[in-house]
Formats: sequence, structure tokens, C-alpha cells
Amino acid sequence: MVLHPRLAVGRVHRRADPRPAAAVLRLRVLLPLPALGPLPRTLNYSHYLFEAIPYACLSLGTLLDLNWDGPGFRRVLARLYLAIVVAMYFFFLPFLLALPIPTSWYYFEIRGWRPWTWFPTWV
Repeated sequence: MVLHPRLAVGRVHRRADPRPAAAVLRLRVLLPLPALGPLPRTLNYSHYLFEAIPYACLSLGTLLDLNWDGPGFRRVLARLYLAIVVAMYFFFLPFLLALPIPTSWYYFEIRGWRPWTWFPTWV
């Protein structure tokens, strides 16, 4: 038989046992401490990137969809972003496909900046 809490008479209210909370606190505080010391190998978090890429693509697609027919500057910004993405794709397509490019293209400079390489020691 279940009584309504207001109708329950004579219930004894006990304080919660602090031992489980203290155990959880010890695990949360003391368990990560060995990770702060020197590590025998390098950490590699690149596997998290592969899980995040679909969500990033869905988020960008949603933002573009919301702003594609949006008011004023948002519309221009969404279309400009898409144009830049397409231009960058075709710009780096020879590297993505591992196609040979002429050396004159590779060493082409715009005011001292080489657009094919981001760092001077690439390739």
C-alpha cells in the first residue's frame, strides 16, 4: 500500500550517507593525478577530429541554410563564404589529387607571399 507523502505520518527523516559522495570526490580528485606527471608517449587526439567532422559539416550547412535567404548582409556573407570554399577547393585540388604542378605555379609569389605553401619548409 502506497501512501501519499503528505499523508505519511511518523516517517523518520535520515540524513544522507556521506560515504558514497566522498568516494566519488576521491575518484574525481585523486584518479587524474598520475596523468599530470611525465608521460612515456605523446598524446594524440586526432581520432576526436573524425567524430566531429560530420557535426561541423551539419552545423555549417544549417548556418548557410538559415542565412542563404536572410536579410541584407547575412545573405551576402553566406554566399561569399560558399564562393570562398569553392575557390579554395579548386585552388588546392592539384595537391588533393597529387597531380604534378608546374614549378612556375608552385613558386609563384604575390608580394613575397607564396599561396601554395603556408610555411616556408613545406614539401
